[in-house]
Amino acid sequence: MPPLRKTLNRWFEGASRVAVLGVGSEIRADDAAGLFIVKLLRKSLASIPADRFAVFDGGSAPENLTGEIVRFSPTHVLVVDAADFGARPGTVRTIAKEQIGEVSFSTHRLSLLILTEYLERSIACKTMVLGIQPKRIGILEPMSRIVERNVNRIGMLIASGIQSAVGGERADGRKPKPSPASF
Repeated sequence: MPPLRKTLNRWFEGASRVAVLGVGSEIRADDAAGLFIVKLLRKSLASIPADRFAVFDGGSAPENLTGEIVRFSPTHVLVVDAADFGARPGTVRTIAKEQIGEVSFSTHRLSLLILTEYLERSIACKTMVLGIQPKRIGILEPMSRIVERNVNRIGMLIASGIQSAVGGERADGRKPKPSPASF
């Protein structure tokens, strides 16, 4: 499997409108990884025009946001969620459609396969599911250090890919870089 940066950059090619959907539960430790990334992206990519980039906090019911995502009409939708795929905690992996049923997503009811297929059919967008292996998902536990550290790294990689794909230009004609201070 190619490094995540390369995978993301290749996937973002041709993007003109990007949506990121974070999924998880804030009260279940590492299950909040997708929501944490959405917060980081919202801060670090605030300079990108709202008609090119949007983040959605799907919580434990991401299907409730499908209408908003369809109205935004992105060319690319990245779904980020904690997923148990039997790897070391903090490991990140793109999850192919054929593998979604084999991976355990802990807190939401609707399959991410159904969600991504619905979005692809409704707005002809590209979708990708990015899973982060949790260490713990106990109720009211803090996020583990390894997952928190990797979520920050992953957030920076995603921000860089989005900035390259759809980022606005500054007055001097250069594209602004995501702010590392926000990670």
